[in-house]
Amino acid sequence: MAKSTSLKAIRAKAKELGITNPEIIQEAASSDDPAAFLEVLAPADTPPMQNEEPRSPRPRPRVGVDTRFSLDMPLAACPNLDTGFGPYLSRHVEVGNLTMRQRIGLYRLLHGLQASKVKLDNGKPIYQKVDVIRWLLEQAAAEWEG
Repeated sequence: MAKSTSLKAIRAKAKELGITNPEIIQEAASSDDPAAFLEVLAPADTPPMQNEEPRSPRPRPRVGVDTRFSLDMPLAACPNLDTGFGPYLSRHVEVGNLTMRQRIGLYRLLHGLQASKVKLDNGKPIYQKVDVIRWLLEQAAAEWEG
């Protein structure tokens, strides 16, 4: 599928792959390669497309099925927080133009956290992509404090 692929064609491809979530379909439409985007997110038991040789099935981790990993993050000290004269701490982060790999990672984190019923420090469930970023930042802060 080329960049100029119509939304109707993308919806048809998504339906063929068993993907019904409109948010995923819209995300695919805005990607550089909608077909590749949808194929990555398709269920593992999806039949091959017409005129395509059957591929040997490869196991894919399913959301909510003990698919976990540990992340080793380098953290730096934040000096002078107690005095009120510490470094500038931004309240806003602009994240735009994510690569396909980053978007897939964000999708998997979002749905994995939702399936695990994880909550933010304020008790709010993870609903949006920004909540994933907030949760990651809370984990980094908690690791430093703990």
